[in-house]
Amino acid sequence: MGYSVLIAITILGDPPWPEGVIPPPARENPGYLESARPLWLQTALAANRNAAQRYGHTLDVKQLPGPPFLGQQIDWCSKQPADVPNGPFQRRRCYQAAHRNNCTWYKFRQILESLLANLADYILFIDCDAFIMLRQDHDPVARMVETMNSREVDIMVADEDWRGAKGATNTGVVLVRNCNWTRTFFKDILDMQVNNVCKTNEQACFRSLVARDYNQAKKHVLVDSGLKWNRHPQDRRDPKNVLVDWDTNPNTEIVHFMGGAKSGLERIDVPDNGVCEVRDAVAVPSCIDVEHCSLVDSRQRGGTQPGKFAYVMVEPLHKPPGQRFLDIAEIRAALEAANESASTDVVFIVPQAGVAPYPLTGAERTVLQSHRLVIHETTWITPPGATATFSSCGPRGGLSLHAFGLSDYAAVAVLGPNMVARHSASALFGCGAREAAPRFLHAGHPQPRLAAFRPNPGLLVALSNFASTIQPISLTTKESDCGLAVMGKLLCTEAGSQSATAALQGAGASPSQCTPIDPCKWGRDLTIDGACSKVNLPCTYSHVTAADSCPLL
Repeated sequence: MGYSVLIAITILGDPPWPEGVIPPPARENPGYLESARPLWLQTALAANRNAAQRYGHTLDVKQLPGPPFLGQQIDWCSKQPADVPNGPFQRRRCYQAAHRNNCTWYKFRQILESLLANLADYILFIDCDAFIMLRQDHDPVARMVETMNSREVDIMVADEDWRGAKGATNTGVVLVRNCNWTRTFFKDILDMQVNNVCKTNEQACFRSLVARDYNQAKKHVLVDSGLKWNRHPQDRRDPKNVLVDWDTNPNTEIVHFMGGAKSGLERIDVPDNGVCEVRDAVAVPSCIDVEHCSLVDSRQRGGTQPGKFAYVMVEPLHKPPGQRFLDIAEIRAALEAANESASTDVVFIVPQAGVAPYPLTGAERTVLQSHRLVIHETTWITPPGATATFSSCGPRGGLSLHAFGLSDYAAVAVLGPNMVARHSASALFGCGAREAAPRFLHAGHPQPRLAAFRPNPGLLVALSNFASTIQPISLTTKESDCGLAVMGKLLCTEAGSQSATAALQGAGASPSQCTPIDPCKWGRDLTIDGACSKVNLPCTYSHVTAADSCPLL
């Protein structure tokens, strides 16, 4: 890259309230306690943290008390009637308006301080309700720097063309080159606020200085498209004010949930900075941040535990004793991982006697129960009425569908063949347990090595019924046993999801949203081991791996 970028964000708390002001009621104060930050703020910060880590930039998040009031603000507000219990709070409202104005100005102070400290070649300030998109094929920040350099300017901001106001500067996103001109410009503009030359907010003052060509500002400042660099999630050019495709539009680089749009941040998935897929031995970032997804679910539930969880292992008992998948080391690893998470079992799904070609022996049952495994016995291995095409995928694939019927659990994580649980999966279970917009979390595509979701007996019925109409999609793979590929192809392929719609509706079930997660963390095996290593992800990073990929500790 050849240059450094500092991404600067400021979170300001309440100011010291002057005499005669009754402070506002207790509220979530984002300035001090991280656990009390509003969910919208945690979402934006998580997205920017992941983007900075992915692209190698420095993220500087300052948490400060509100800036002190200026002399002219105190002179004016102190003339308002002092607050009295139960209101009216005229003096408080005056100071609150001044505080909001001071907070917007503080971004220029953080920019100037970063420039003077020579912290980076470029300073990118973004409001705390905006975030950088995580792109697979490029770095949005680097592209913004390249745009600014190609136009030979020192400051780049975006307009509000998303509401039809082309050229109307919005200072929620400001990219600044570290040079003498920018240091002078921001020192001057801050002096104008202190000296009451600029009596409005920082955005209006910035617009005015550029319009007046202060210190040749027009030569140094580029105002580019807000639809690209500072996009509101709603298209205000549309009279219906509907949500636009900012999340799928490849031209959107930074999205800004400004003003009343902040609540929209609480309903989005944060992209992960890790690996989503591996294509041609190249790691591709595009999956969701499981930890943040779990946080969202916890906050929406008021911090309560959603219920019990389970790791799920599947054994079709299609081979005689001694040739089975009963690897005690892998079972013990799952039990140790379960012990790191609250209220977590290890469930072993097997066909019952009379269905299994080689039923569990008494000795095997005793061993499993001595290790505190929950044995779940089923009435079929391949769904009744399934076609030969379905059956060709192997016995484990159909049997794994029974995990959807484990309704005693809020979320389950199904381990594919030869996969080993290594660390706590609390975040994975928390994300999978979401009731609103349920997820089918999968690591690896089209053949997942791990899948996590909220059990749904109606979905089990639907998928079982759907097995009789499976001809439109191919379930064959190069391996003799597809494992979780059955789930992935029924729920995640376009043909599968379209064909399954009628079966789902007939069973009264809603499909879970197919959501990829980082396979280097949640399903690492030899096929992607090299790609995980290329992005410096050691085995200690991985929560679930193949037994032959990372050695058991």
